[in-house]
Amino acid sequence: MNQAFLASKSGLDIGTAAFITVFGISLSGPCPALMPMLTENFSFIRRLSQLGTLLQTRFYGVEEGRDDFGNRYYRDRHTPKGVREKRWVVYAGEPEASKVPPEWHIWLHHTAAAPISGQSPFRQPWQKPHQPNMTGTENAYLPPGHTLEGGKRDKATGDYEAWRPEE
Repeated sequence: MNQAFLASKSGLDIGTAAFITVFGISLSGPCPALMPMLTENFSFIRRLSQLGTLLQTRFYGVEEGRDDFGNRYYRDRHTPKGVREKRWVVYAGEPEASKVPPEWHIWLHHTAAAPISGQSPFRQPWQKPHQPNMTGTENAYLPPGHTLEGGKRDKATGDYEAWRPEE
């Protein structure tokens, strides 16, 4: 079956259509339960990669902890001597790297041996709690004058003088 044809008829991306074509999966054949999984927001290839992470976690991972967002953090069960241990995160919900708070980010990137606790001297009372990137959501920051905020800017206050080239 032609990959472009399959992609256009089923609403799949070209990569998923190529995978289905190569592995001979029939969308109209004996497995119609597969179709909803393929046409959701996640592509089939992305779901397969997540399955691989979950299998690696199940067989080789040791849970180190969880954060306030529900993300779970793991390290490799057996690390050979002289090799840096593998560390990874299994996201709660949509995989989004900005959902990793700073205390776990430093642990994931081997900057610290353990995540910073809430009682650490590095924590300051004026620090705000971590928020993931909200761009593209209804909670996104829109500055004054943004088109989605009405598109009207405040008038200049007189402290700005436009540059004009010398004539």
